[in-house]
This record gives sequence, structure tokens and C-alpha cells, in this order.
Amino acid sequence: MSTLRQSHLRVNRAKEKLALLNRAIERARKAALKTAAEQSDLHARKEPLDKFSGQLWDETRLLISEFALHARVALDYVVFALATRDSGSEQKYTRFPINESPEEFARNRTRCLKHLTDEHVAMIERFQPYKGRHLLAPLLILHRFSNRDKHRELVHISFESVGHQDPEFHARPPTIGITKMEVNIGRSFEVPVHEHGLEVENLPKALADILTQVSEIVDDFDRVLG
Repeated sequence: MSTLRQSHLRVNRAKEKLALLNRAIERARKAALKTAAEQSDLHARKEPLDKFSGQLWDETRLLISEFALHARVALDYVVFALATRDSGSEQKYTRFPINESPEEFARNRTRCLKHLTDEHVAMIERFQPYKGRHLLAPLLILHRFSNRDKHRELVHISFESVGHQDPEFHARPPTIGITKMEVNIGRSFEVPVHEHGLEVENLPKALADILTQVSEIVDDFDRVLG
């Protein structure tokens, strides 16, 4: 059995929460588009967006919270397992740090990572956002989401409509004396997040990137501990 089986279980649960979020967004988007298509008053087409926002507001924020919990804990389990292996016994106050500066990480070397070998600490440092790798940005987003959710409140989100097109009128030959009018409404929705100066334009994609990064970290250390 994998030493990090519990981390894998957490990753799978985070994946389930992301799937629920995607389905919720798609359901609300379709309902809003249907309402917009049926709305004859162009100035009233803001109503579908309001309806969309109301449907998703609480559900989205709770799903982000649950996703962040499982993704973050999956990483914390890694350090607990490493500390147990390296020290020979279970240790308290272990945690997978997500730091934005070398100085912050150095402080954690004597705190949540103090029971780890230098080799394992170096492996963890490779995944720190301050290392500058583009693929590490998802961990920073996870860190911000998790900290707000644990210590303050649910993550801030907003709903925006994008790609709006006014109705297009297509005149066809008046076979029965009537000019046919077709209306195309090209409205879609995005769920941006505004979190302490961190701008996330596409929430589902950001969470998918987080899940990919966390999964890769868990897999890397699973090979080490296996």
C-alpha cells in the first residue's frame, strides 16, 4: 500500500469538488443563456447574469473552500510522512510550506520541516513559488485560497459576462412575403477571483492547475517514500 495513500485520497476528493463546480457553472450558464435567448428586451438581458450569480454565489465559494482544504491537506500529509520516516517516529506541527521568499522558507526549516533530512527539505524547496517556475504559480493561488478560508472568510469571487454580441439580423428571400430575423446571442460567463492582489481570470482552470501540481508533488514523494 502506498505510504501516501491518504494524500491520494485527498487529491481524489479535491478532483470531485472541482467536477461538482464545473457542473454547477455549466448548469447555471445554460439556464442564463436560455433566459437571455428568450428575453426580447435587450436592456433587460442583464437579468440572466444576475440570476446566474445568485445561483452560484454560495455554492461556488463553498466548493472552492472544500477543494482548497483537500488539496492543501494532501501536501501536509506528505511532510508528516517524511518527518515520520526521517525521525523514526510521528512528529507534531509538521506542514508543507508554501513560501514566497527564501527567508520565509529558511524560517520553516527550523519549524515545520525541522524533522526532515536536508535532502528532503531541498526537494520541498524546489516547489516553492519564489523559485520562479511558471508551474509553481498554482501553489501560490492554493496558499492564498487556503489562508483566507482558514483564518478569515470564504474566497472572494465575482461573475462576469464575456463575449456579448448584439442580435444579428439576417434578411432572407421573402418566399412568403416575410423577412426572417435570426437572433444570435453570444454570451458566456467567467468566474474571476480577486484575492489580495491575486487576479484569477478563470477559476475552473486555476483549480485544475492546482490539482495537477499537487498531484505531481504527491506522486514525486510517493516514489521517494515507497
